[in-house]
Amino acid sequence: WTRELAKIEVVRESMASCQALTDNMMDILQTFEDKLEALDHTIQPILRKTQVLTQRQHNIKNTIDSVEKIIKNADLANGSTVNIPSIDADYRAYLEWLSDVYEGVQYFKERTRFRKADQALYKLKDLLEDGVKECMRVFTRRVTPDRATHVAQPYKSKALLRKDRWVPGVAAATPSAVPGGDAKVANSIFSGSEDMKSRQYM
Repeated sequence: WTRELAKIEVVRESMASCQALTDNMMDILQTFEDKLEALDHTIQPILRKTQVLTQRQHNIKNTIDSVEKIIKNADLANGSTVNIPSIDADYRAYLEWLSDVYEGVQYFKERTRFRKADQALYKLKDLLEDGVKECMRVFTRRVTPDRATHVAQPYKSKALLRKDRWVPGVAAATPSAVPGGDAKVANSIFSGSEDMKSRQYM
């Protein structure tokens, strides 16, 4: 019986020791939690300020982008014709310029509330119309038979019709892509080029 009591006493001491360790660990965890809460209270204002600054930065960036678009499209409308690239010298640069003009027309169509937007839209429409006519002139010259030989060069028209030679969204080499009344002209040119090629191979 004495031996059993001794064992029970050892178990009690072990349990008391474990309880003491548990209490110490709980105190440490509680202290750590208190520090985390204090850190959270410190970080929250910084986080809110960071979110405000991020939103302001986003708004500033959007404002700058909008201003740059306005300046770009206004410069196109008010720019001198001297700055227009020559289609004969560099047709890619010309088509890029024509693409910018087309985007400018769409831009001012959606923003008629701007001051003098109607004037800018009128000028850009004129530039776009003249640009399309210039493209049609060059295209017609490429597919028209040579006066001396009266023979068209179909390989030239095929090269001209390659998709990679045209800027996407601007006067692509299809009649349906030509804006306004110039679609009829484009249809006649395309049909004319096909007739010329068929006559050559007859």
